Amino acid sequence: MYNKPMNTLLLHIKGSRMYNFTLFRPHLYIYNDRVVYKKRHILTHDEFSIHYQQISQANYINFIYLFAHIEIVTTGQRFIKIHWVPKKQAKMAKKIIDEKIHQAHKTDYRTPEEGGMDQGYVKDFEMSLKRLKELLSIGKITKKEFDKKRKQLLKKHY
Repeated sequence: MYNKPMNTLLLHIKGSRMYNFTLFRPHLYIYNDRVVYKKRHILTHDEFSIHYQQISQANYINFIYLFAHIEIVTTGQRFIKIHWVPKKQAKMAKKIIDEKIHQAHKTDYRTPEEGGMDQGYVKDFEMSLKRLKELLSIGKITKKEFDKKRKQLLKKHY
């Protein structure tokens, strides 16, 4: 019998029911390999999971004295917003998600001759270039910065 490794729940955050003006507040479950978003409505239920490789950035928005907002931008069409989260939990969630994104997007820049894997080497280059394009498209870097980083990637890989 095949035993799947257990997913570890690192953090569970939820928005304030009172300030969100809803009976069903959004929930964000942060696991070691993915993020799961759940939001109930009166007749429906939204639930989807996103692996860290599909997350381009996580934003922490400091709101009022006790609360903050968390926004997660994905490479797909999903944009997750959790409003009115206690600040301490929001900061912790941002930190965990940033670390997991970094681990998921970490690349091995060694060439195949230096002991890097041949297929992984090409994949790492493509992932790095894709990440730069995402940052350019959402306005986090300028076209000039994009071109500079792209040239650096080309130098490292070719």
